Amino acid sequence: MQKPMVIHCRDLVGSRDEIDCLAIMKSVVPRFHRIHRHCFGGSLHLMWSWKRCFPNTVFGFAGALLRQGSSSIPVIRALTLNHMVLESDAPYLIP
Repeated sequence: MQKPMVIHCRDLVGSRDEIDCLAIMKSVVPRFHRIHRHCFGGSLHLMWSWKRCFPNTVFGFAGALLRQGSSSIPVIRALTLNHMVLESDAPYLIP
């Protein structure tokens, strides 16, 4: 249907959720499909893994993830503006 795909996958401590999600996506989704990684909280390494596999991925960040000292800051600095979105998810996430 050529619609963007929204993926909400959060890695729980000690789990392989993000790795498994990427592996599943690689097996069923075309490389250049548009993907929105909703509320991305992964590492810089994970972000580059997604970008290598799916270059049209856009990463969403909520306000809480942007606080000083957040592990998302290096990821945000590495992305261009056209590969990120700011998400509110109100009222569930802090603005």
